[in-house]
Amino acid sequence: MLVWCDRMAFQTMYQELINDGSIVAMAIIDITTGNITWTTDNWAIDSHAIMQAWSQRAPSIVVQGVKYSTLQVLEDRFIGTSIKGHGHLLLAKCPTNFAIVAWSPSNQEARGAFTGVAKLAAIYQ
Repeated sequence: MLVWCDRMAFQTMYQELINDGSIVAMAIIDITTGNITWTTDNWAIDSHAIMQAWSQRAPSIVVQGVKYSTLQVLEDRFIGTSIKGHGHLLLAKCPTNFAIVAWSPSNQEARGAFTGVAKLAAIYQ
C-alpha cells in the first residue's frame, strides 16, 4: 500500500524520473520490517540484503547477480555503482520509516540520479 502526503506530486515526480531515464526500477521498503511495500513490476530484489548492507555500511552489495561497489553510505542514503557498467543502486530514506530503493542505468550519473530519488523520498509519508 502506498501512502504519501501529496499523491499527485509523488506520482508526477516518479514519472519524471522514469521518463528522463534517471531510474528504471524502484521499490519502497519498510525500514522497521525490511519488507517491500511496493515495487515496480520489472524488479525483484532482496530487500533484507539491501537493508543489511546499508545498516552495516558494507563496501559492496550484490543485487540480482550484479555487484555494486559503495560510493557513499550514510544514515539517510546508499549509493552504489557497478564497476562493470551495470548501473547504480540508490537508496534514500524517507522522513517516515520507509526507504526508496531505485536502479539507475549506467548512462546516468549516480549522484545526479540519487538527487531525484532523494527528492522523491522527501515527500513520501
